[in-house]
Amino acid sequence: MNVPLVLETKAKLYAEKVKIGEQMKDFTLFDRELKTHQLSEFKGKYTILEFTFRGCGACIFVKPFLEEFYKRNKDKAEVIAIYRDTKENWMKEGQEHKVSYHEWSDPTQASEPVAAYDVYAFPTFVIIDSNGKVLDKKEGAGGLLKALEYIPDAEFEKKLKEALK
Repeated sequence: MNVPLVLETKAKLYAEKVKIGEQMKDFTLFDRELKTHQLSEFKGKYTILEFTFRGCGACIFVKPFLEEFYKRNKDKAEVIAIYRDTKENWMKEGQEHKVSYHEWSDPTQASEPVAAYDVYAFPTFVIIDSNGKVLDKKEGAGGLLKALEYIPDAEFEKKLKEALK
């Protein structure tokens, strides 16, 4: 029996979906050093959640852009990549593509946050304001561009638009 798949299916069936305009749903996830974290740690800043997995071509494409965005804007915004992946694949990804923003997961392949934020495509970006309100959710690499509507950075936005052409 595929336990992660069973947990994910249960989570999707029974999850209370978070809608745009509602308060974010908080979860306890862990970093690659196995320290626990919660999304609510970053209340007071804008937060971009990127739902991703190892081997996702569009996810790999946006990584350097997320990295640059985070370095340029970490005083006002946090970036958290939430991996829907096995622990082994997630750890390998961390060795292959190092970034300075947060990358979290859990033993159930983040099935609860994936279900609560109704994620069906990768990458999916969820933008949360400094008070914890969900502002938007966008799918695909172009979804990162939508985050810039809430956290403006004209120079970065121009660079990303060029890359997406």
